[in-house]
Amino acid sequence: MPPLPTTSHKAYERYDIMSNLDSTRLREVLDYCPQTGVFTWRQQVRKTISVGDVATTNKSHGYLRIRIGRRLFQAHRLAWLYVHGVWPAHVIDHINGDRADNRIGNLRDVTQQVNIQNQRGPIRSSSSGLLGACKDKQSGKWRSQITIEGVNQYLGLFETAQQAHEAYLSVKRQVHEGCTI
Repeated sequence: MPPLPTTSHKAYERYDIMSNLDSTRLREVLDYCPQTGVFTWRQQVRKTISVGDVATTNKSHGYLRIRIGRRLFQAHRLAWLYVHGVWPAHVIDHINGDRADNRIGNLRDVTQQVNIQNQRGPIRSSSSGLLGACKDKQSGKWRSQITIEGVNQYLGLFETAQQAHEAYLSVKRQVHEGCTI
């Protein structure tokens, strides 16, 4: 942590806001619209920022971030703090899978396991481009499997990737608490 500023009381207040961020201090610096998920500045915190400007600075892996002082915060975690008055206990899941959609109705505080269960798309190396379907090299058919409580469960071989995907989704909807598909 950097040393406390000694030049003025105002500089100390700014340092305090940035290092001990709680919902009250957050609301002093930013406005948040729960219907749009957009943050705007309530105060001019830098010369290049005006009151009313959109506060998000950049994306990291699709997540919007906001720089307050010297620290970068994920906008979805700030939205939770702003609305609920406390930092989230776990991870924030974007229900619709859009990491830039920070409307409060799209956010939920869940465990990492539930967050992973809300996976909406295949991994990058997927041969099918579909969730839960991959090519079985031995048979030439499409294999489907799902992880349930850390154990891979084989769902079968299918003629098409779409059939394997549909079998996966059917089981996923039944066994994954976090699934919103």
